[in-house]
Amino acid sequence: MNAESSTWLVCYDVSCNRRRTKIARLLAGFGERLQRSVFETVWENRLVDHLTGQLRDLLEEGDQLMLCPVCRTCGGKMIVLGRAITRVASRKWRALVV
Repeated sequence: MNAESSTWLVCYDVSCNRRRTKIARLLAGFGERLQRSVFETVWENRLVDHLTGQLRDLLEEGDQLMLCPVCRTCGGKMIVLGRAITRVASRKWRALVV
C-alpha cells in the first residue's frame, strides 16, 4: 500500500445470490475475502468515490453494505479469533482504470 491508496473493510448483507456474487467479484479484484461477506480491500484514494458508486448501483432495497476505512495503526491491532486469516503477501490486485 502506498500513500495514494487506503485499506477498507467492506461488509455486506445482500439477499439476492446474483447481486451478492457481483459484489464479491468486484471486491475480489481489490483485496482478500476474510469471511463470506467481508473483504479487506486496498483502493487508490482517487477511485474511492467511483468504486462506492459501483457498489451502490448493485444494491437494492433491504440490502446493506458498510465501508470502513482502516488506518495502518488500527489494521495492525486487528484481533482475529478462531480460524486464522492467511495473508498472501505477493498478491497483486488489479488496477481499475477510469
